Amino acid sequence: MNKIDVSRVDLNLLSAFEALYEERSVSKAAERMFVGQPAMSHALGRLRRLFDDNLLERQGQQMHPTRRASELYPVISRILSDIREQVLDQTAFEPESWNGTVRIGLNDYSEMIYAAPVLERITAAAPHVSVSFVTVNRSNAYDWLKSGKLDLAVGHWPSPPADVAITPLYIEKHVCLFDNQVLDYCLPLTLEDYLKTDHALVSPDGQLSGKVDELLAEQGLSRKVILGCTRFVSLLELLKGKPYISVVPEVLSKLDKSDSPLSKCFPPLSIPDFEIGLAWRESDSYHPVLKWLRELVICVVEQERYRISINA
Repeated sequence: MNKIDVSRVDLNLLSAFEALYEERSVSKAAERMFVGQPAMSHALGRLRRLFDDNLLERQGQQMHPTRRASELYPVISRILSDIREQVLDQTAFEPESWNGTVRIGLNDYSEMIYAAPVLERITAAAPHVSVSFVTVNRSNAYDWLKSGKLDLAVGHWPSPPADVAITPLYIEKHVCLFDNQVLDYCLPLTLEDYLKTDHALVSPDGQLSGKVDELLAEQGLSRKVILGCTRFVSLLELLKGKPYISVVPEVLSKLDKSDSPLSKCFPPLSIPDFEIGLAWRESDSYHPVLKWLRELVICVVEQERYRISINA
């Protein structure tokens, strides 16, 4: 059997075949396709050469399909239907009937704040969807977004690569967090007290220095970091009953709902605020599932930030 040269096939030609087969008339098919009758006759000629068959033969006032045309019609019709519904129709996505999986990157305290309400909103809109929350930081999030391991990630994204898009969500401040029942400092904290106290920080890679140390070094100052841990949530417990200070995102201090919450105050040195944003792969910007998921996550973050602010 001779193979058909697919380079000679285009959607318009297949659409012409569908119209000719269903209308059984060159003039009616031309009207349906919004082309002139000569153009439709030319398309029929191309189809006959392509398939090496007459396809439609005139019998009286009507054209009748050949056996080959009747074999081709259900195949071509199905191909065109799939293209229209799954490729060209951007409104085809319906959350309530979709049964895929979404993967959202969060750090540990963001997971505490946003995971439950995001899950609730997703399952309410899309009850058949599976959700995976993945722990991320700047050292892994970009690679995981680009590889497709993540669909979205919430975090601080300085200098993202060109193929990662960012939508700003909010600006986060820094505070000092400490157990003042142990340290017994007068507040606000002085720079002298800040520097003489042992420090703790969150360090996913195990390093006992960070941005604060760089800022202090610029002023010829330094601090002593004696504790590092990988999770902000663990840090809350590690600070209690200990003579340590830690500089943390302000929202973390609002998550301490214990009977004896830690004390907080703004640092006695200038530490720049930082932006929290939603990151995703640029090439996925117009994917209907990802557009829906981005809008949902942005809405949840806004609502949770407001809830935290009024309950703090």
